[in-house]
Amino acid sequence: MNKHSFTLLNVRNCALRTVRRFPVTMALAVVYVVVFLIQIWHPSLSSTALEYLTKTLRQATMLSFALTLWNEVEGTSHLRESLLAYAGLLAIGLYWAFFPASTNIVDTAFAAVDVLLLTLCIYLPFLKEPDDVASTNFLGRFVLKSIVAFFPSLLVTVTFSLLVGLSFPILFDLEASLEDYFTIFLFSQVLLCLLIFLSRIPQRWHLVNHRLEVSSWANAALRAFLIPVTAVYMLILYFYTFHILLAWELPNGGVSYLVAVLMGMVLLVEVFLYFVNRSGYSYSVDWFLRWLPMLAMPLLVLMSIGIYRRISDYGLTAMRLYLVTLNVWFYAVCIIMFVTRVRRIHWIPLSFAAIFALTSVLPINYHTIARDFITRDLQQRLAGTNVGKVKSVDDLMRAVDSIPQKDVSEIKSRIYYLHDNYGDETLQMWVNKKN
Repeated sequence: MNKHSFTLLNVRNCALRTVRRFPVTMALAVVYVVVFLIQIWHPSLSSTALEYLTKTLRQATMLSFALTLWNEVEGTSHLRESLLAYAGLLAIGLYWAFFPASTNIVDTAFAAVDVLLLTLCIYLPFLKEPDDVASTNFLGRFVLKSIVAFFPSLLVTVTFSLLVGLSFPILFDLEASLEDYFTIFLFSQVLLCLLIFLSRIPQRWHLVNHRLEVSSWANAALRAFLIPVTAVYMLILYFYTFHILLAWELPNGGVSYLVAVLMGMVLLVEVFLYFVNRSGYSYSVDWFLRWLPMLAMPLLVLMSIGIYRRISDYGLTAMRLYLVTLNVWFYAVCIIMFVTRVRRIHWIPLSFAAIFALTSVLPINYHTIARDFITRDLQQRLAGTNVGKVKSVDDLMRAVDSIPQKDVSEIKSRIYYLHDNYGDETLQMWVNKKN
């Protein structure tokens, strides 16, 4: 039988091989779907605990995938490390379960763990490799297999949704509910999509591909588009730097975001050049590969000044704390790439994911720091006013409107920031619960 022939027997055997290869991953995915369905079909049972459980199950599924590939590539069972990783993930879920599920603090914490786990899925199995060719080749495969798995699953979702939507009114005199469509979506776009994706992942030694896979079109796109656009963008920012130096004025606070975008482009160019430099193309990029980060260093100073002005003008927020950290990280990345001559690149995404997690997941994180800072600042601003205890947050806003002060807009902006990002709980000190 042709191994590529599409028969029910082949599909069954492929599914069984995939489940045997990734038993923990598939089991966690099934439990994730079941818990999600419980919340959909029985809203009365839905709770903050179940919401946190679904998030933790999703992350545990990602972690099990990374650990399985790690064990396969290195040919050993990292049982102790795996248990510690699962225990750490469980501890994070249990800790954040005591917080309201809809606040930015919790959302950012779980997003940081997602980014870290996704990065580990790509790079953890290849940490012992002498270069980053195998890991980046796998990254390309990872993206390609995700796309390949998505479209058949989407076809199944659309097909069954149409069948249910058309047949239920005719056969049972019932209209298909949102719960029916969500159930189809979860089974096809989660379980089926994951099964197809996992079945396409190469096994064991086939995962480690040391053959450079720099396509001609990617090389052409690098030379004809990405490098010129990055160069023009850098020149524009340099012209702006010269302009503010001649005018002897501080840069606009928003320039920090523009420099951050430029640095993202610079790092993307560096990643491409890392492989182009090893792929045997006729032109040499050694000098450009090493000195491009140094060309961006003066603009990082501009970014630092822009952040300082932003914080001075509008105060401290969690996003600006992240921006400060990103600025410092950019400095470190540029210096390390220059000193090491860009011998490895896997540490760039890994360090980014680790720093994002450390500044977001711990009990004291950038959101809690910003929240406490703004709360203390708001207390000081309201201390000299006649605003006392009110019945609700809306009454607090109306009381603030009556303040005859020039900085009333700043007080309102801080109240809105606390309310929109951290919920009404942060404003309870000004609300009289007895009223």
